[in-house]
Amino acid sequence: MAELRDLVPSEFKDDLSEAEKLILEKAPKGEPADCREIDRKDYDVEKPEEWPESRTVRAKFLEWLLRDKNAQMLIHDKGVRINGIRLRNQLDLACIRLPFPIEIFNSRFEGRLNLYNADVQEIDLHGSFIAGMYADLMAMKGSLFLRNIVSKGEMRLVGADIGGNLSCTGAEFINKNGKAFAGDRITTKGTVFLNEIESTSDFRLVNANIGGNLDCGRAKFINEKSDSFSGDTITTKGNFFLRGIESTGEFWLVGANIGGNLECTGAKFINVKGESFN
Repeated sequence: MAELRDLVPSEFKDDLSEAEKLILEKAPKGEPADCREIDRKDYDVEKPEEWPESRTVRAKFLEWLLRDKNAQMLIHDKGVRINGIRLRNQLDLACIRLPFPIEIFNSRFEGRLNLYNADVQEIDLHGSFIAGMYADLMAMKGSLFLRNIVSKGEMRLVGADIGGNLSCTGAEFINKNGKAFAGDRITTKGTVFLNEIESTSDFRLVNANIGGNLDCGRAKFINEKSDSFSGDTITTKGNFFLRGIESTGEFWLVGANIGGNLECTGAKFINVKGESFN
């Protein structure tokens, strides 16, 4: 039976980085490719100049690994599990069909992650830096984990369908030139965790349908120029927690349908230019 490394295209085979070699070794076993073991160092995901070539993975290499049908057959059911890489260029997984989950922890995505119209199992990007995400119309059977990520660029999930939870605890969503998070018409079967996030532009969940709770406890929604949070016509089957949040800008919930409680204990809504809460 062929090994995964035997399938590597010639454009990559002759100059594989140490990180790429480790991924090829671990993916068939379902084991994490912990690339921190290469040099025993932790690098700052927001400082590209720190990352050596040995910890660099080409986006085209990872696209081949995830898209190639023969490669997919050799990957363990636990999926591709990676920790501590710099991913060079944009990772284009638009319209992909993935039969296994993806974990990419504590890593630096140097381009936007494209998951437009993808059909995937589960994705976990815990602790990573990404230059935005384009995941409109994505279908996910499990949960999407964006815990403690830093996103500089628009995070788009318009019309996405998530079969589990959307977990963004502790994430930073930063976009100086547009929306921080665009989740209009998103559907989740589980809970949406936005607790302790920080958003520096409009955070949108207009007409979202959330099958569990929406938890924004101690979140910061900051947009002094316009809307801090846009949640018009949002539906939640459970509770909507705004405990201890800070909103600077206009916070919109016109026409919201909340199946449980709306709890705003300790919340601060500030807008020097108009209404603070609608």
